[in-house]
Amino acid sequence: MAGAVLHALIGQACWVSLAVIATTGGPVASLPPGIQKNLARGKPLPPGIAKKLDNRLLSQLPRYDGYEWQQAGTDLILVMIATGIVYEVLNGAFD
Repeated sequence: MAGAVLHALIGQACWVSLAVIATTGGPVASLPPGIQKNLARGKPLPPGIAKKLDNRLLSQLPRYDGYEWQQAGTDLILVMIATGIVYEVLNGAFD
């Protein structure tokens, strides 16, 4: 599934909802450049940089069996649960 398809599925209204929900807990800092480089599609998720999303955010996103959404800095990432491999990175989703 290409990034463009994910963007189309999620839709602009969802991005606004994500930004509002994410910012209610305070500003979200972007990742340091070195870590950001390692956060790429097809690579393992670097340990300790991502956090699980709460149910308010998850309810706004499409669900895919075997994958989970996580947040790393201002990026939204889709990770394969079994392997920890990053399937998609949506840069700046929480800007």
